Amino acid sequence: WKMESEPNFLEQAVKEARSLLTKPLPEGADLVSRFCLAKAKIRAGELDAKSMLSDLIHESGGSDASGVAVAAAVVLALEANSRELHDYYRRIILEKHSEDPAAWPVTTFLLDRYHTLDLLKVKLSRPERRIRARYGGTVSPRAHAVNHGLDPMIRRLPDIVLKTLDGGTLNLPKNTEGKLTLLLFVEPPADPGSDFPVRLDGKGQPTKNDPLRSVMGYAFEFAERHIHKEVEVIAAFLCDDADRVRELMEKNEWSCRAAMVPGGLNNPMVQQLGVLSSDRIPNVFLLRRDGTVAWHTSGFSYKSDYGYPFAIRLAMKVHIEVSDTELAYRALAEGDFKKAKRVFSGPVLPEKDERYQWRGPRFHGRALANMGLKDWAAALADIDEAIKDHQEQFKLQPSESIVEMQATKAMLLEKIGRIDEAKAARRLASVEPAEYPTTTIYEEFHDRLKQLKILSQP
Repeated sequence: WKMESEPNFLEQAVKEARSLLTKPLPEGADLVSRFCLAKAKIRAGELDAKSMLSDLIHESGGSDASGVAVAAAVVLALEANSRELHDYYRRIILEKHSEDPAAWPVTTFLLDRYHTLDLLKVKLSRPERRIRARYGGTVSPRAHAVNHGLDPMIRRLPDIVLKTLDGGTLNLPKNTEGKLTLLLFVEPPADPGSDFPVRLDGKGQPTKNDPLRSVMGYAFEFAERHIHKEVEVIAAFLCDDADRVRELMEKNEWSCRAAMVPGGLNNPMVQQLGVLSSDRIPNVFLLRRDGTVAWHTSGFSYKSDYGYPFAIRLAMKVHIEVSDTELAYRALAEGDFKKAKRVFSGPVLPEKDERYQWRGPRFHGRALANMGLKDWAAALADIDEAIKDHQEQFKLQPSESIVEMQATKAMLLEKIGRIDEAKAARRLASVEPAEYPTTTIYEEFHDRLKQLKILSQP
């Protein structure tokens, strides 16, 4: 009935489901029938959805219900248009059943931000969405895709085994060698002798800005621009033909590490990771050094986002920066000031159009690292840059972070004997900080730096 959108088919399915439930069935075989009956009741407005889904889980084993049963509840919650129930069962399936292959079609759906953009929300036109996003009523598709905020991705990449072109194996996330890793899944063209499709311009001439090559180019760009060369790009081809992969790598002048997914699209990892439409847009996983996923996107295109897949470039850049900033923070907290200073100095040189404001927090962090190293002059130069950048970016009344940085500046000026300037900085640090209704990711990081109390460390 779902294929034909014909209610009569649903009625027939309900009759069949009721008939099956009167017969002895193998364990778990009754779930499809119960799902069908629950769906019909929701459409008819019968019972309350919360009780219905609770009964479904109870009849499927309660706290021991299978991943498929919880997946059924997740889907039925969508049918019931209940955000509360959907989030409740979503949390259960992701916490308890993410390793269950039978549940992968649902878990990967739930983890793909493309699907969650408009899930249980009113579908907005592009102009409507822009207006609401401007006034805080919703997020733009680009902001949603980039996912730069206070709720980052933290799940670990499942252990996967790729095949190298020389017949060896590449185990991820194990074999990342302490680097950030951009893992891009790409599906070769169906025609064995053809290259990836090329986008034509208005005059029918080939261009170099098709989505697939653009995304690959973004990855190469940031691997090259990373000042410590700690970003590795791995192209994982969904095929077993090493010669074919070599040919595609040479044709496109891709110099990154290449590997193959054994069995191609039939490999279980394709479904486990939610790899989709990788023949059009590479599916990207940015891995932190500890193997967790910092950012991910499938091959679906956000058609309501102007200029997509440029959002992928923005996401790569900012999540590389955030990952390195967090690495530097951990080094700072552990008292490894040399490492903290080194990492806070990256990850890439600034570009003309900076979309995110991590420069100030990184200079603040590097100032603290220099303080730990007793390099007062360098620390003063860095805290000046942090204050300047913060004021240029936000142009607001002094926040708590600015007041704190002014206090740090006064302390540093005293350390090097510039007493009059220190007094002026103390006056700036004595003002009452303005209160703001929301906390930004940058303010949160400044506050975490404040809590470290570097000068109190031995």
